[in-house]
Amino acid sequence: MSAQRPGDPDPGLTNIRSRLQNYSDLGNVMAGVNLPNVKGAEAMDKLHEHGYFKDGCLKLLSLLEKVENFPADLLECIRDYNRSFKQSQEKPAVPEQATETQLHARTDGSAATPPQEVAAISAPAAAETLTPARNDQQLTVARDTSAIRERAAAAAPADARGTETNRAAPTPQTGLLTRLCANSYVLFAIAAVVLAAIIWQCLEYKVASLNKQGLNYYNKGQYNEALQRFEDALRVYPGWLGEQPSKAATYNNMGNVYHSKAEYDKSLQMFENALRIR
Repeated sequence: MSAQRPGDPDPGLTNIRSRLQNYSDLGNVMAGVNLPNVKGAEAMDKLHEHGYFKDGCLKLLSLLEKVENFPADLLECIRDYNRSFKQSQEKPAVPEQATETQLHARTDGSAATPPQEVAAISAPAAAETLTPARNDQQLTVARDTSAIRERAAAAAPADARGTETNRAAPTPQTGLLTRLCANSYVLFAIAAVVLAAIIWQCLEYKVASLNKQGLNYYNKGQYNEALQRFEDALRVYPGWLGEQPSKAATYNNMGNVYHSKAEYDKSLQMFENALRIR
């Protein structure tokens, strides 16, 4: 049987039917419509009977998109045909035509005039008579509105007008003061950070100096003087700073001094204090 049917005058549809009929894995396609053993032209007839070639092959396109490894060129050909079919179905809207001649009876009982002629005759006259009057009326309203606004502005007190002007436009001095205040806050914060860093460095330097003096006395065997320097180093930091790492070194030095003095309980206590800080 031929691939073209007598009722298929569309060459695009004929091409699709012919290529699909010659597709090597047509049985896989027909399995989608529960007819896996139908092949050739008979398969095309079955698809036609089930409406797969109607409405721009929309139903056929949905079927073939689900088939694995289906030729992309044939699938694109069917999509093009479907798009062309949709465009052909979109017809431009045609304005409705009057089916009956509506006649407007004249007041004197003479022959009626079709509405198209009435509109053609009356339109220029209406344009000549109504448009200037409407424009003049709009100009009059605009002039009256402008006059009312001018009288209201003139009647307003001078102090009120000056207040509105000052409120709308801030003076340059006000803007400069605002910028100076903002910059002052920034400078104050920077100065506070720098000052805190300087104080911290001074405290660290004093603690290191006292520890060094205590070690010198310890090496000389002057244990009491060494303990005095270490205790001074512990008192350098204010209490609100909490335990600092440098205190651990001081406690460790004091533990060594007590150990040398054979005061082992105090020595153990100092070492425990150092461990808690570290």
